[in-house]
Amino acid sequence: MTSIEQAVGDYEKWLRKQCDVVEEDLDTKHHRMRKSAFDFLRATYFRWDRTIETLCPSGRIREPGRILRSTSRCSSPQSSEPGKS
Repeated sequence: MTSIEQAVGDYEKWLRKQCDVVEEDLDTKHHRMRKSAFDFLRATYFRWDRTIETLCPSGRIREPGRILRSTSRCSSPQSSEPGKS
């Protein structure tokens, strides 16, 4: 399995072949990834998608609706009722 740094580098190399990348914006993205765990995870979702089958080979994670069913039971911080905000 490649490192996260290598995976991000490979992704950005691919991205540059797909479109014109604004390097300053990419630098801003990297800065935000370093400062925020949420931004890091959001920006590296592609990595999770590529590695989850190795980490969870049973395939249960890919069952349709499994993630939606499990998160629909979560409540927001403002409400004690699931699905209410």
